[in-house]
Amino acid sequence: MNELYASFNQEGAGLEIVVFPCNQFGGQEPGSPADIKSKLDKLGVSFPVAAKTDVKGANQHPVYGYLQNLPGYVQPGWNFGVYFLFDGEGELVKVHKGAPGALEEDIEELLA
Repeated sequence: MNELYASFNQEGAGLEIVVFPCNQFGGQEPGSPADIKSKLDKLGVSFPVAAKTDVKGANQHPVYGYLQNLPGYVQPGWNFGVYFLFDGEGELVKVHKGAPGALEEDIEELLA
């Protein structure tokens, strides 16, 4: 994600990345907000990071409530398992499962 952000967010290129830490998948994100921030700072993350939230269930974040009603929605099954690519008008363009680098061509197309 850092590489995509560095490539496509420079000089107003247009890409914005927002991540939502979640502890619903194998307890992989158990830390406090300060712990999460510290870990992400060490990784050099420079894109926006939302507060730790639920992506499914009774306490699901409203963003995921919105996403699940869009055509092509895929329920995340693991942290970093699903990526949602939107165009500049906020329309969902692609739902991608797998490595985020595979979105590079799609991002280039959208920003052209």
